[in-house]
Amino acid sequence: MSKRVGIVGAGVTPFKGTWREKTYYELAQMATREAVKDARIEIKDVDAAFYGIYNDIFERTAIPEHAIHGLLGMQNKFGIRITNGGATGAYTMSAAHAYLAAG
Repeated sequence: MSKRVGIVGAGVTPFKGTWREKTYYELAQMATREAVKDARIEIKDVDAAFYGIYNDIFERTAIPEHAIHGLLGMQNKFGIRITNGGATGAYTMSAAHAYLAAG
């Protein structure tokens, strides 16, 4: 892996015990909008999405990343889901780094 990669924008939802007024998909869109805004780019400039999703049970649906991908405007672009229990976040970042560094 010879390419240098870095994080250019980040976004998170506010931390709460529960979100009764927003769906899982609305929360994903909220965090994505913040990350794109922070990076000072537009969603059309994003070439790939990496979804770190703990498991399907919490979303009460199978393969929620497919719906999110479309809602974000990422149709026909690369997207991958990483699921690895409590280490999901770290594995997602590692997979994103490897993909981008490989070119």
